[in-house]
Amino acid sequence: MRIVIALGGNALLQRGQPMTADNQRANIRTAAECIAEVTPGNEIIIAHGNGPQVGLLALQAAAYHDVAPYPLDVLGAQTEAMIGYVIEQELGNLLPAEQSLATLLTMIEVDRDDPAFDHPTKPIGPVYDRETAERLKAASGCAIAPDGDKFRRVVASPKPKRIFEIGPIRSLVEQGTIVICAGGGGIPTMYDKHGHLHGVEAVIDKDLASALLAEQLDADLLVIVSALADPPPRLRLIDRFLVAAYDAGLEPVLCLTKADLAGPEEILPVYEPLGLRIVVLGRPLSDEKLADLRYLLAGKLSVLVGHSGVGKSTLVNTLIPEADRAVGEVSPVTGRGRHTSSSAVALPLPGGGWIIDTPGLRSFGLGHMSPERVVQAFPDLADGAEQCPRGCDHLGPECALDDWIADGGDGAAGRALAARLDSLRRLLRSREGPDAD
Repeated sequence: MRIVIALGGNALLQRGQPMTADNQRANIRTAAECIAEVTPGNEIIIAHGNGPQVGLLALQAAAYHDVAPYPLDVLGAQTEAMIGYVIEQELGNLLPAEQSLATLLTMIEVDRDDPAFDHPTKPIGPVYDRETAERLKAASGCAIAPDGDKFRRVVASPKPKRIFEIGPIRSLVEQGTIVICAGGGGIPTMYDKHGHLHGVEAVIDKDLASALLAEQLDADLLVIVSALADPPPRLRLIDRFLVAAYDAGLEPVLCLTKADLAGPEEILPVYEPLGLRIVVLGRPLSDEKLADLRYLLAGKLSVLVGHSGVGKSTLVNTLIPEADRAVGEVSPVTGRGRHTSSSAVALPLPGGGWIIDTPGLRSFGLGHMSPERVVQAFPDLADGAEQCPRGCDHLGPECALDDWIADGGDGAAGRALAARLDSLRRLLRSREGPDAD
């Protein structure tokens, strides 16, 4: 079994406890004893908080006036290494010598437009009485908020969007290494308007980062479910799901339902150039009709997404008869499905594998995602993209991809690349404008 363990920052340094290295090591030793008990036979990933630790480093940095204080993303990276080092040592002392452990500095992307930047809520550092807190606020200009009967500094806590090191984490875990990562919620980073990555003055909530870590470590497939009619397919939403799948390293599968009401002839030419697997299903659903989909899902963890009314829950109930997921009808007034599922549920598939059935979505924003990351899903266009100017959005006249394809001739290969470029640009445009279809 693969287990993600999230240790709170205050579990590593208890509330009100002197912030010494010895105290932190003693607390980590206690946590390591518990972790060691569940290690045999399991794959272990450890995330941890860092609120007290990063706050202490910030205070120490502010006390040295010869240089500007280090930003929170740099201090967060320091705490990842510091805490990971002690966890590795204390846990390693309890496990067989051949058990490998590794601490991985983990950058996590956040949205530069996240409203959390305007409303700091994440407590960091030690607790203060009111008088001391007011003095700190007046001297440094930092935000202060109540924390129980005391006060603490608070900083922005944007939501995590993407774990950059998910590939190395997965590889290490699959080789039997205990991985310590996403410490303190990971190092907060974001892309600016030019597509450049840089650190952010913030702290990500470690529970949200741990949940994202668990999701990205486990999932294999993203099954995009869209009805061919009642409600009609929403191509912009499908495109956005595809971009998210490519970005997260998931294999996308397009499942077109209600083929008994409308054929797939118009939609297939739109998505076939992407080379993704497409399954077409009509009602009534039967084992014979579901054979191809069952084959794709077997032994894998698959996430089902789609807007309301497309038949996700009906599909799950047919694949797993005992699932008993609630189903509803499409509204005759709006032509949209009614929300019948309010939470995501993981269900085991007969014969192996899992399905995660998610609530219907009506919007799915991707404004935080850079063009470069979308292009990575089109390796056949990579050589042409290298000829584009830095920061090219691949939509304007400066894009070199058109000339690169034209130089290759107008044969079958050239026409195929032109179709792929059209698909790429459609996906890129899907990031723009309102996030609802």
